Amino acid sequence: MNVRSASRGFPLVAALPLVAVLMLAPGTADAQVRVLTLDQAVSTALVSNPSITASKESGLAARHKEEGSWTGYLPQVVANMSYKRATANSALSPWIKLPATMSSFGTLLSRETSDSYNNLSASLGINQTIWDFGRTMGANQAAKAQVVASAADVSTTTEAVSLQVIQAYYAVLATREAVLTAEETLGQMQKHVQQAKIQADAGTRQRIDVARAQSDLATAEMALIRMRNGHLLAKVALDAAMGGDGDAEFEVVDPPEPAVLELDVEEATRRAVANRPEFRSLAAKVSAARAGVMAARSAWFPALQATGGVAWQGYKFTDLPYNWYAGASLTWNALSGVPAHAATQEAQANVRSLEALLKSLQVNIRSEAHAAVLAYREAQQRMQPAAALVESARQTLALAEGRYAAGSGSIMEVTDAQAIKVQASSSLIGARYELQTARARLLKAIGPATSAEVRN
Repeated sequence: MNVRSASRGFPLVAALPLVAVLMLAPGTADAQVRVLTLDQAVSTALVSNPSITASKESGLAARHKEEGSWTGYLPQVVANMSYKRATANSALSPWIKLPATMSSFGTLLSRETSDSYNNLSASLGINQTIWDFGRTMGANQAAKAQVVASAADVSTTTEAVSLQVIQAYYAVLATREAVLTAEETLGQMQKHVQQAKIQADAGTRQRIDVARAQSDLATAEMALIRMRNGHLLAKVALDAAMGGDGDAEFEVVDPPEPAVLELDVEEATRRAVANRPEFRSLAAKVSAARAGVMAARSAWFPALQATGGVAWQGYKFTDLPYNWYAGASLTWNALSGVPAHAATQEAQANVRSLEALLKSLQVNIRSEAHAAVLAYREAQQRMQPAAALVESARQTLALAEGRYAAGSGSIMEVTDAQAIKVQASSSLIGARYELQTARARLLKAIGPATSAEVRN
């Protein structure tokens, strides 16, 4: 942020000295400095950030599960073919009483031999569930609701990552301005040292002024080192938010000045509850839990199925007589009452828990939107006094330096005025950074704050 311009946020002119130094530095004359815009940063994050990728894959899994839940409505067709070689030995049934004269016939009925025969069979059967009292319907409705919830979760993750990138981007801009301010302060301290030495050599000032000016110069050098390191750390954080691979060798540019948001608390809270993807996700999960109650309760009741099929079976491939069948079955587990009751109670408890969480989320969303409106208003109101403070500090420093040069002021006045100016400049930088991030947080709080809306 350029502390010398109170009416604009993060002007591109402020970056020109730094870019020029990088381009003219030894060994970099032919190097291309990668320039990163806010649009590019957000777009890169939407593609590369692993959190968004994981959320999208979870949504894809939910859609596949919903596709599978439709199979309960489809018939089950089972085809079977088998072949085996087996003996056909059998024992005489105990209820068959043969007279002694027919003992040889009994031997034929009950014999044991190692002779084996082919056994061939083929069948095709179909089962169709006609009605299962909500078991299949409940599972399907729950899966469909989970798809809605997963889609909303993707939006939630996307908005969170976009806000993270925007905040990190403006942090890079803020630290860049802090570096420029520290460099300006260092230059002034160097002039103070030179001026103090000249006056001390002329006998108009004491040597203690030189020592004090040198101390201020060392303090400014340490501050510049700290600011430069903070700027590098901010770029590393931005690269991480984009899902990068650690390449922080880029320079950011100032986005266009965003429009001022005109929102009252009532409108902000209304939009937040209506549009927040977190609310849609949890509401869909409540619907899924209610469908789960239907599926659990259905275990109390029987399942009605229609069945049919045809089968071929015999000892020779050329002689396989067929049989067909058709019918219906009603299946009911008479002892399913206890587990069905427990499962139903569990599902109903899950519904009540999610409904309570939904109400709590609604309260939190309203509170967050309200706080975001107030924070944005505060950030707007801080801009004018912060800019006025910088101008006042600049004039004070100019007067102090003029008095010192004329011999009527002390080095302490110059040092104090310089400290006030640095503090005022830092306050203005912070105010501009807070204004832009407060705007982004407000847009996220009131609904699906698209990146385009945040930047326009």
